[in-house]
Amino acid sequence: MKKIIPFLKTKEPYYALCCYALGAVMLHYGVLKLMLSQCTVVPFSAWRHPLENIPGGQLTWAFLGYSSWFQFLLGVLEFVPAVLLFFRRTSFLGGILMLPATLGIFLVNRALHLWEFTHTLSAVLLLLNLLIVVFEWGKVKALWAIISGARQHFATFKIWTIVKVVALVAVSVTFGLKRYHFRETNSDFCGDWYHNHPNEWVLAGEKVNDSAVSFIPFKAYFMPTLTYSEYSKQTPNPRGFVQYEVDRTKYIINFKWVRYEYNGGNFHHFQGKYRYAFTGDSVLVLSNIYDPLRVPARGEENVALHTWLFKKRVMGHSIFTD
Repeated sequence: MKKIIPFLKTKEPYYALCCYALGAVMLHYGVLKLMLSQCTVVPFSAWRHPLENIPGGQLTWAFLGYSSWFQFLLGVLEFVPAVLLFFRRTSFLGGILMLPATLGIFLVNRALHLWEFTHTLSAVLLLLNLLIVVFEWGKVKALWAIISGARQHFATFKIWTIVKVVALVAVSVTFGLKRYHFRETNSDFCGDWYHNHPNEWVLAGEKVNDSAVSFIPFKAYFMPTLTYSEYSKQTPNPRGFVQYEVDRTKYIINFKWVRYEYNGGNFHHFQGKYRYAFTGDSVLVLSNIYDPLRVPARGEENVALHTWLFKKRVMGHSIFTD
């Protein structure tokens, strides 16, 4: 008893408890990934669901399990530090190597709304990892001293620090402003994509001049990157992309084929310039540019007024909202 009480007053038993607990759990998950058996989307019926209807847990597993070698690599990055945690001489190294993994697991659970159990477990694992680092704080400071090397003269160090900070801020702001406009770019076409609610335009009708004609249903999508895509049952996964430009003064949209092929043939409904109009907040009308007063050139046929009517559907699901 006389030896136990002083021992309990040291950090060693609590440090060992944190190492063993963290190591045991992460060893389990590391082996699962090494066996390529953790990141599997179940039930298999979920594979047939649209992306917007898949909850965060299944999206995470679909992403992490898409590539076998990537899932195996994640297993290595969890398994090796977990093994190091079981040995006193390597436990600190294991704790340092494990910290990115536990922090990533914690953030993924919060960001992608995973299961309640893993919410709690990820927080506990991160806490255990942080306690290991705190228990060995002296080694952390020594490691930092080695990495930072000999200190420069304070005045020189201060000047260079200010120069680097200003340069980093300038570069970051430049990149940020360059992308910021995407949040509002063509929002009437794109929708509130920034909050995972883009627009899907479903073809609801076609007319030639004033006569309704039969049509093949398809869905149109406008991206803030000024690219355009379509979907139909006949060509569900066409390759390539189409660019578009919007002239808001003349209400003209210009489609430019960059590369768009399906089974060796071009697949696309629009090419060139079209007039556009919005009816209310839910209907988009596209029509080819047609001038009834224009006299056709020799050998040129009269071009009929072709109109497409699309109805808007706001995509996304409550599972994406915070």
